Amino acid sequence: MNERIKQLRSLLKKTSHHQFRKEELDISILDQETSSKAFVVRKALSLKKAFEQMPVFIQEGELIVGGRTIYKLPEYVLPREIEDGNPNFEDEGYDNVFNIHYNLGQDERGYGRPDGDPPHYFRIVRDGFPAYKQRVRQKLIDSTIAAEREYYEAVLIGYEGFETLIERYARLAEEQAKEQEGSRSAELMRIAVVCRNSISRRPQGMWEALQLIYFIHFSCWTEDAYLIPIGRLDQILFDVYTKDVQEAGRLCDEDIKELIECFYIKLNYEIDKTHGKSGKFESDTGQTVVLGGLDPITGEDASNELTLMCLDICEELRLTDPKIHIRLHPKTKESVWDKAVHLASLGMGFPTFDNDEAIFKALRNVGPGYYSERDILDYGISGCWEVIIPGRTSFRQCCNFDMLQVLEWTLNRGRFFRNIRRTSSGPFADPAQWGIDLGDPKGFMNFSDLLIAYKKQLRFGVMMNAYHIISSRVTHQPFLSSFIEDCIERGKDINEGGVRYNETDMQACSMANAADSLYIIKKLVYDEKRFSLQEFLHIIQKDYQGHEELRQEILNKYVHFGNDNDEVDSIAKEIVECFADEYNRYTNSLNGPFRARISGATSTVYFSTVLGPSADGRRQGDLLAHNASPQAGLAKNGPTAIINSLTTVDTTKFAGGEILTLKFTPKVVQGTIGEAGLKHLIKTYFKLGGLQLQTNVVDSAVLLDAQIHPEAHKDLIVRVWGFSTYFISLPKSYQDQIIHEVAHGVE
Repeated sequence: MNERIKQLRSLLKKTSHHQFRKEELDISILDQETSSKAFVVRKALSLKKAFEQMPVFIQEGELIVGGRTIYKLPEYVLPREIEDGNPNFEDEGYDNVFNIHYNLGQDERGYGRPDGDPPHYFRIVRDGFPAYKQRVRQKLIDSTIAAEREYYEAVLIGYEGFETLIERYARLAEEQAKEQEGSRSAELMRIAVVCRNSISRRPQGMWEALQLIYFIHFSCWTEDAYLIPIGRLDQILFDVYTKDVQEAGRLCDEDIKELIECFYIKLNYEIDKTHGKSGKFESDTGQTVVLGGLDPITGEDASNELTLMCLDICEELRLTDPKIHIRLHPKTKESVWDKAVHLASLGMGFPTFDNDEAIFKALRNVGPGYYSERDILDYGISGCWEVIIPGRTSFRQCCNFDMLQVLEWTLNRGRFFRNIRRTSSGPFADPAQWGIDLGDPKGFMNFSDLLIAYKKQLRFGVMMNAYHIISSRVTHQPFLSSFIEDCIERGKDINEGGVRYNETDMQACSMANAADSLYIIKKLVYDEKRFSLQEFLHIIQKDYQGHEELRQEILNKYVHFGNDNDEVDSIAKEIVECFADEYNRYTNSLNGPFRARISGATSTVYFSTVLGPSADGRRQGDLLAHNASPQAGLAKNGPTAIINSLTTVDTTKFAGGEILTLKFTPKVVQGTIGEAGLKHLIKTYFKLGGLQLQTNVVDSAVLLDAQIHPEAHKDLIVRVWGFSTYFISLPKSYQDQIIHEVAHGVE
């Protein structure tokens, strides 16, 4: 890390960029003329005004400049549009169990903001911004359809504002250059040239390419999109890297490294400005970089010099962003494997490991020919672990679907054990009724009856969640959508189906808890006949009061998911594949696929506050299983057994992803022997068909000390559900979750 990068990292830690922020400009674009224009045009006019007036800044030593400095666009929404919308949607998001759109930020009307949709940066760098502008202008000339013309007009308005913003940065650089001497003055003049070049021509080198990417990136955030991935950075930049280093001789690898480090630091400017009112988590930004994988044209290994450089930079900077995914396949070089595993062993929670062969199969299984083979080979990651086609996708990650909740409703006639009541509309007149009343549980004469009832309840829950997703609405994003295929060609915004792929994902949560609970009921009630189902339910609903000995027996003498036991694993497989089969048969409002995923995000903590105690020995308020992993403390046969349990599931049904989180203490995976063991474990998981894997490598004693002495652990990074963040920035409930899981991890 050279002196410049040390200085910029220090400025970042001091949050010096915050001084340039202004929450809103407190202005409106509405007048008699603009109020009559289409919504998409008004939004573009608002964005243009923001670009013209938002604060611009260049900090000492910066080479990549810019950043979002306002967080609410000038007023552009009409009062009647707000009245017709649902402005309290986000606040209600966690109230309605059928409507957990946990990643949907809202515009003023309550319409969801697009999230997780990366611009097609590969094409942007290849073609340059002027090519996009020319395409839109020509489309506007050729189109005779009013809605298309409104869209093209909106895009061009946004582009005009974008050019104004970049020119403002160029002029600021020139002004600052006059106040500096020597090399910094020359750098600032060069920054002005790079800024102007980034919008006047196709990028000619790494500096222009990275600057253009960052300008577009934070401009999309300014427009009100968020959780925006970067995509396959080593592929996006490789051509300009080659020209810089090999052909033109302009820059050496150290220069390239410095520029990427400046870019990475810039991505950390927004880590405190995350989405949602229901839960804000520092660094949950969705700024994902994907490395490695296959070339979509040749089918050969695509890793290159930038792959290793980008991994090295993560190790050196020790920052939470960008989130790194590494795509791996049988042709991946061992040097890439070794570098990725080494980075994982350091305890920052990344990279996440993605299995190309298994993910290809899952994407091919979505529907006959839905994805082209070339696009399948070019897949990327959105947000935490969500599989998408970068630059060609409108992706909505809308729901947590809790598998244990389904069992609770099945055993309690469609109600929560805790008698939770709705405060918003639902399918039943009684606000305490959430699921189907399948009758008195004593009617389940055997385990087969119970499992059939569980699946009926599951299908109902999936249907209700799908209904809410289909009925939800997404706002216009003309600037962002213009950089995603094929919105310009079709003359449609992202919310109108302009993009090539329109995907909607729902994730199955608490799979292990549901499978364990069903298995324990099977053993205690139906096989061993120690209790009637009513008797055992009474014990559970009393939170095991007076039955602690039984609870300990459940936890310690009976097998649980994650221990390579065919009986309990087959239950997990059956119920989660039932979820996938049911969900995958739906299509969204844009005729795109619904795709199943096994992961958890906020559910581990959130549903622990909603659900009652459960048959797996979990008491009221205890945390639930994390992602596709076993319940913490119950996988007692090591990570290989966990892998064997999970890979019984048919992963081709889960095109949205399936994330296994493994916890290790540092001594297990660090050093030559430890890293070799971790690499072998991941390769085994992939050979068995696992889709994705992430690690948390940290000592629980260190985490406990960080709770007591946070000032001594400011740079301690941990993995939460699918992103890395600073441990001390987390709410205590999530800190406790990580401590609990790590304490029961592989020692």
